[in-house]
Amino acid sequence: MRNKLPSVSSMKSALESRKSGFSIRKIQFSECEAWDFEKGAFKHKSHGYFDLIGVGRLNERLVSRIYLYQPQSAFNGLLESSIEGETSFLIQARTEPGNEGMAQFGPTVQSTPANYQRLHGGRSTPYLEFFFSYQPGSQSVCESTQLDLGERYIHKTKRLNYVRANIDVISQEN
Repeated sequence: MRNKLPSVSSMKSALESRKSGFSIRKIQFSECEAWDFEKGAFKHKSHGYFDLIGVGRLNERLVSRIYLYQPQSAFNGLLESSIEGETSFLIQARTEPGNEGMAQFGPTVQSTPANYQRLHGGRSTPYLEFFFSYQPGSQSVCESTQLDLGERYIHKTKRLNYVRANIDVISQEN
């Protein structure tokens, strides 16, 4: 039996009634597990996350900023399916560090290679097979690469992929 995908309004009310299950607290750099300074940047030992780097420029005055450097191209995939004759899009409600007490909606898959290759452990990425391998009854509709968050990231791109599945897609709890 297939799970029917919930509506956006029912997802919003479910999010309002549940906590995300994580919390944020300030810690010292020395308390960061698996993170350290290397060649002037704050990096994770796996080299699978972003690096924090400081960039300074001296014109008439010194201007300095902290940027996130992540050379891996992020992947975003949106999956369309027909459920009982209606077009549906499989989206996810996700919590992110820095968004305490709230969730945001995202595409079906939103991940960096380090995450979907499970470089730092974690669970496998649901629905990835629709975007990275041939799936009978589905077709790629559009694919593009764009720059990502130029104000915060330096040299980061994201790959966008939109797939139409002409088959039943079972929603998974995440």
